[in-house]
Amino acid sequence: MKVKQQVETQQKKIYINNYIITKSRDEWIEGRIIKIIEVPKPSEEKPDMNIKKYIIYSLRHNIICEEEIPEHSIHRSSIENYKKFKLFPLRAYVEDIHIPVDLFEILKNDYKLVKDKKMIVLPSKFPISKILKEFSKFIVANKPSISEDEILEVVKGFTWYFDKLINPFILYECEIEQYIQYFEKEKNVNLPSNCYGPEHLLRMIFAIQKFLVKDCMDYETQDVIFEYSVYLCDFLNIFLKKYFQEKNYG
Repeated sequence: MKVKQQVETQQKKIYINNYIITKSRDEWIEGRIIKIIEVPKPSEEKPDMNIKKYIIYSLRHNIICEEEIPEHSIHRSSIENYKKFKLFPLRAYVEDIHIPVDLFEILKNDYKLVKDKKMIVLPSKFPISKILKEFSKFIVANKPSISEDEILEVVKGFTWYFDKLINPFILYECEIEQYIQYFEKEKNVNLPSNCYGPEHLLRMIFAIQKFLVKDCMDYETQDVIFEYSVYLCDFLNIFLKKYFQEKNYG
């Protein structure tokens, strides 16, 4: 019995970057833990025990919630809790592009740099295939409602989208010549996802949210792809300084 209780307690532990469900401003939302605050518990019986409060990043609003969420209001982001608290897919709340402010600024700056003939250096230090593998590990570790098999299929889908759509949807016109020359020279590189990096991945997310999701899929598939594009944005936002660097441009 003690062993079982210990296991159950360990499963309920919440860590930085875990996805959770909580109530903020009278609405149930999914968020990510960005800070854990330990506050001394006002108890004469157990003065050494602390209570925990959490700072949350809201995926629906792309902002850090102002209030400190008490521990009893934190729920694991599981399938059961999704149903219990009646959370709808993010597309039910979002009309258009859902990209964090800092990443959107990177998109705009990327456009300016490329237009000024400062091309992305190929191959990227962080090719899309590598980023998506790191993303899948991160999601499995922090979101209990997603299985390894499910995220594997999602990663395959994102990779397929990028490799098939890079020329018509993702590259700027001034990059096409670089694209052709690179693949003529590098015969051992057979897929764009193995040489293009985070900037082009971010462009793909924009294209998916703006155009492809609306026009090319049934509603259920739209919801799934959009949802994962938001998680991928959140992942890129966490590791923004790692992936997006000035030296990525020539």
